[in-house]
Amino acid sequence: MSPLPGMGRTLAEILPQPTNRRGDLLTAIQAGKRAADPTSLTDRQRKVLANLARAGEDGLTDFQHPGIQQTSAGKRRHELACSGLVANSGRTRVNEYGNPATVWTITAEGIDALRGSGEVAA
Repeated sequence: MSPLPGMGRTLAEILPQPTNRRGDLLTAIQAGKRAADPTSLTDRQRKVLANLARAGEDGLTDFQHPGIQQTSAGKRRHELACSGLVANSGRTRVNEYGNPATVWTITAEGIDALRGSGEVAA
């Protein structure tokens, strides 16, 4: 999506993202709200966030999380990015297959969320 004229931000960045669909059951609505809450982390999200905190400014690609498959790390990282807890560093690294992979870093909000979850942020 291209930026709105003169605003520098896309419509998706301005409008709040829905956490459920019309007609969802109450349990799905509650789960969506929990998932959208940056202070509510799953164990796997917390592990990805802790790995990124330990990596510091060097960051990590989705392929570099110890003990987590790339596909799982990527999904958790995407959820964390949607919550503003991690950010694209603007850099890439070559992965084990010889392809460029995006390097992600933890944000200040991510460090706060990690501290709030009982983990010690680096």
